[in-house]
Amino acid sequence: MSPDTMASHWCRVVLLVLPVVLGALLLLPRPWQPVPEECWSAPAPAVPDLPEPALAQREYQVVLFGATGFTGRLVAQYLSRRLAGTGIAWAVAGRSEGRLEKLVASLPEAEASGVGIVVADAGDLEALKAMALRTTVVASAAGPYTKYGSLLVQAAAEAGTHYADLSGEFFWERRMIDRFGDAAVQSGAKIVFSCGYDSIPFDLGALMALDKFRSAYPGGQPEQVVSVVRRSRGWLSGGTLSAIREVGRQVYEGIESLVDYRDPYLLVPNATCRPDSDVSGWGPLPRFDLDTQTLGVQHFMAAINARVVRRSFSLLPGLAACRYAEGMSLASIVDAMRFLAGFWADLPLAPQPGQGPPEGVLVHGEGRVEVFALGRDRAQKSTVQVWFNGDMGYNCTSKMLAEAALCLADPSCHSRPGGGMLTPASAMGHHLVERLQQAEGGTFMGFEG
Repeated sequence: MSPDTMASHWCRVVLLVLPVVLGALLLLPRPWQPVPEECWSAPAPAVPDLPEPALAQREYQVVLFGATGFTGRLVAQYLSRRLAGTGIAWAVAGRSEGRLEKLVASLPEAEASGVGIVVADAGDLEALKAMALRTTVVASAAGPYTKYGSLLVQAAAEAGTHYADLSGEFFWERRMIDRFGDAAVQSGAKIVFSCGYDSIPFDLGALMALDKFRSAYPGGQPEQVVSVVRRSRGWLSGGTLSAIREVGRQVYEGIESLVDYRDPYLLVPNATCRPDSDVSGWGPLPRFDLDTQTLGVQHFMAAINARVVRRSFSLLPGLAACRYAEGMSLASIVDAMRFLAGFWADLPLAPQPGQGPPEGVLVHGEGRVEVFALGRDRAQKSTVQVWFNGDMGYNCTSKMLAEAALCLADPSCHSRPGGGMLTPASAMGHHLVERLQQAEGGTFMGFEG
């Protein structure tokens, strides 16, 4: 057989086999393993019976740390609009008094009146402790949190001050759980990570889908929650990209282990029920999902979202055996590329912390996530649509952090007593859902279905 004939033969073989292989890959099921029966009845961890921290007499209800960065400025602008005329005392904080004064001066006069300024450096524990003791809640927009967040979490946990941030750095979050979890429990501080696009729509979406499932099927057992991103028009923040680079650097340099990187339950220390074997729950390859009728891939933020949702499952009653998967449809990827094409010349391809997208992306971005709660026999299914208007990486994220902070500042907005290392769903739950749906006159975010 001549070389040309042989090459032609192998080309035909490849053309015949390739569609079969690709088709098989697309129909691969999600990663699966049996769930021990005892997991279905595992109780939620007991909430320690400790007194709530005495926060009513503190000077501020919310202090925004890292207020002069790009996302921090958006949070400050939203808070100034949201709190104008309410009498709620709040402040901006950071290391540069001059930049903080300039930020406050840039706010409309009626909204800026009474906004405090607190000077504190992320590397000065004593200054951070003093700041934490002046407020009910610290909301931190100062990332990457691996570099700038540890001492602030320590200060809040020890002072009994509630805390919310935008972290997507799961290695760092696990270290904070290990180091300061006990202190937060003892002081009553609610420490809540990931209060932005990662991971509020997914964490609260899972909660609402499970609620709908239980209402529709009394006595039914939810076996899995699947989130599918249907629309994602926006741009990643410089802080998010910096966090991704930091996680990659830590694995590459051996600071964190590859085993931990691949652990779906990294944020659930000593988990006894581990029904998921894959971090995303979707699997590494593109495929067609029969339960959600979706041709898609794992969502690029599933590495943090899925871990946060699993931590919520571990903290909420009756969900220890529930699986979680997160993907995004290929149609949403195409739609996002078409949307961004209109702003391509103005987009920072590798934004740095403090750098954001053009105004058009901030205003015209939008997102939609469909969340499915599935029963053990798959015949039972409930669906919730989570939608939001505005760029996900900045516009929406800034409002989510602000509303989470305001919710933590209001004791009636808490879904459980006591403190600890919590999640949006386990710390605030339905109360935060209501706040988000009411924000911006009901035009910002919704949970429907």
